[in-house]
Amino acid sequence: MKMKIKLVYLLLLISIASGIDSTAQKTNTIFHWDLDNIKERKVTERINSTADTLEGNYTTVKGVKGKAIRLDGYTTVIRNRGGEGSLTAGSVTTEAWIALGAYPWNWCPVVAQRSNVLGGKEASGGFSMEVGPRGELGLKIFIEGNEILCVSEKFALGLFEWMHVAATYQEGSGVKIFINSQAAGSYDIKGSANYSPNKQIRIGMNDHPVNPSNLIGEAGYKPFWYSIDG
Repeated sequence: MKMKIKLVYLLLLISIASGIDSTAQKTNTIFHWDLDNIKERKVTERINSTADTLEGNYTTVKGVKGKAIRLDGYTTVIRNRGGEGSLTAGSVTTEAWIALGAYPWNWCPVVAQRSNVLGGKEASGGFSMEVGPRGELGLKIFIEGNEILCVSEKFALGLFEWMHVAATYQEGSGVKIFINSQAAGSYDIKGSANYSPNKQIRIGMNDHPVNPSNLIGEAGYKPFWYSIDG
């Protein structure tokens, strides 16, 4: 049985920049969302002045600064149509404030802009900063037509606490990921990234069915030790 895997977490803001790394003082921010002024299920993306759709069930809560939203883990997603303003080449940095209420059943995007899955095969373009089923932070990105994954250690992301997460790809060097401004992983690779600038940007939800993973704990052999509700 396939199902869509969604992530339960709080979201303050997300930005995408064509900068060098997460600590760079000068970046060219190309997308920036904050959640202080949600009207009629629309979230303003400030850089391009678009009103992006907020779908599903959510509640507004206090964030690190200003307001945040609590995603329900099943139906909530923010959609941006992509296209004009999207990254077409070069380096990229994504960052967000999140607080996990639970680990997802499989890898789930914080923010993603990538080609759709067709015929069961991944298309060759795009990037996605994601949370893994064992509390990992990762960046998936296509380099020279091949998808690579830079990932942190397991359970690097805790539960019920605000965390600043960032992932950066520097062309010709590779990928680095950061949790609360501390290096959490790296992947050295040379080559040019393949982006999908005309694809929809999605925040908080996969765009295709994903099977649950890790139903049995690493130290366990009896499947009834773990269960999934819903």
